[in-house]
Amino acid sequence: MSWKRAIIAFALVPSPLLAAAAGPFKLPVRAKVLEEGSAKGWLASGEARLAFEQAKMQFAIRLEAAGWRLRHAIALGEDRELETWTRGQDELTLMLWRISPGRSGFSYGLSRKSDG
Repeated sequence: MSWKRAIIAFALVPSPLLAAAAGPFKLPVRAKVLEEGSAKGWLASGEARLAFEQAKMQFAIRLEAAGWRLRHAIALGEDRELETWTRGQDELTLMLWRISPGRSGFSYGLSRKSDG
């Protein structure tokens, strides 16, 4: 195999490090991360240009597409929700809230389930 083909083959192999850097799931199209690794313990926080119910639906679609399964959803009033998603030994906590009629906020964090 020539060195050019070897480089192309290497570039086409998915890297776990690149996948981890991309995040645990793909954000909805109208969502963007504004802060990463906050002092409050969240892995990432941001805003979505989506109404609260639309944001809930779009995040669920993206999480399910990435292999996450909803474990718990706790409504904290009409416009705030805390959700727990699992994938294998990993657990993702997602907080969604209404900022204004067409904007929602989100924060998420990751942890690994313990065997005890």
